Amino acid sequence: MNPVGSSPYRERQARQRKERPLSVTLIAMFQFSRAVAVLLIFLFTSVFHDEAFGSAISVKILTYIAARQPLPPAALLPIIMPLIAAYLSTTGFGLWFLKKWARNLVMVTSGGTAVLWIRAFIYYGAIKEPIFKSDLQCQTVMVVVLLDIIVFAYLYMEGRAFGESD
Repeated sequence: MNPVGSSPYRERQARQRKERPLSVTLIAMFQFSRAVAVLLIFLFTSVFHDEAFGSAISVKILTYIAARQPLPPAALLPIIMPLIAAYLSTTGFGLWFLKKWARNLVMVTSGGTAVLWIRAFIYYGAIKEPIFKSDLQCQTVMVVVLLDIIVFAYLYMEGRAFGESD
């Protein structure tokens, strides 16, 4: 028997409503900001058609941190950059609304990126010649790897928010 003023619909809605943890909110906002950065880089390179802009080291660093890849060739720019921005914003919205598919997708991409770079650091750093041409490249990649590890760890720890059981 339901208490007065309560309905089965409202009770079910209250059970389904989940509270988004702060870490998930921050990761979703990070995904949104990466999408905006990728779109802005795309717009500036498309509008200005300036080789100096695309070759600027700060643009290259921002592109790598936001898109997890170097700035694509000019011919592929109109295709690749909007797709990356769409992926980032879609996963951002999925995390915002606590969708399990978004959590799993971001965990796979973040974890995969971190594992591949750590493997490259170990293999090429210990066995072969250095893989970076400058200290700035190395620091940029290390920032990306650290961010990916943090994102993976927080999403793993917040599994209950997405309906995972202990």
